Amino acid sequence: MTDEVYRLYREGRYQEGADLVARARPHLPERDSRLTFWEACFQSMAGDPTRAVEILLAGTARGSWWPEGMLADRDLDAARILDGWSEVVAASEAHEQARMDARPAMRVRRVQGGGTVIALHGAHADPVEFADRWEADVPAEWGVVTPVGSLPVPEGGWSWSHDTSPRVDDVMQQLSGIEMVAPVIAAGFSAGAVLGIELVAGGFVEADCLILLSPYVPEPDDMVAVLSSLSCPAVLVYGAEDRESDTYESLSGAVSEVVVVPGIGHRLPQDLTAIFENAQRFSAAHGASRSTPAHPPPGSVPASGAM
Repeated sequence: MTDEVYRLYREGRYQEGADLVARARPHLPERDSRLTFWEACFQSMAGDPTRAVEILLAGTARGSWWPEGMLADRDLDAARILDGWSEVVAASEAHEQARMDARPAMRVRRVQGGGTVIALHGAHADPVEFADRWEADVPAEWGVVTPVGSLPVPEGGWSWSHDTSPRVDDVMQQLSGIEMVAPVIAAGFSAGAVLGIELVAGGFVEADCLILLSPYVPEPDDMVAVLSSLSCPAVLVYGAEDRESDTYESLSGAVSEVVVVPGIGHRLPQDLTAIFENAQRFSAAHGASRSTPAHPPPGSVPASGAM
């Protein structure tokens, strides 16, 4: 359904998108917050911001809420000046504050003779499920470290800060004291892929290979420049049906290898073992080597701060 929603949005078929989401929402209560938000955005873009506010207010009555970053979406510009908007914000802030103390701890599976995988989830992720996936698919002798984003989002998920320095600082604080046994593979999905680039390009993590799984690409030209400067191989992995596939093609010259997974859109591949094994071979083939990892004090990322 996600891919269909984004297709309708790209094509400017906003009312059709609103109708699609409205029909689906009652059958997917576990996704109420996300679907309500999509429906409101579609209605606002279709020229009915009043209806958008009504939809969001009805969502708050069901217990749905949205963080500041989502409510700042440009699709809702016309709705933010209307009566009822402040009530949406107040209800969301109360829910967000209540969630802050429920942040899951970073998962660490210790190395048993292999290397280390640093796995970085995307936005609106379930970090426990994400850690489960990587720990299940990476060989048991490898360590797996899965930091957790600092921002709570609806439906039990967590995201990273919208600004580079805070999210890099946060990850480095979580990694503090964790031994990174070489070889190190950094892997990130969507927004987590951008964070992986920032960590590696900024010298915060010395990786032997970087796996970029369907990365969020705000500025393709900027990302090409940063990827071209990396000191380790980078493997770009994305689904053949990903809505950003054209953008990913523009990055192909700046990475070491591109893997297109058939049959999926913007989501993790089903078989992470194959992705891991490919990155492991690729790293070895390029003779990646490293010394004891440096952990500089948290701060801004020089090369990728603009991303």
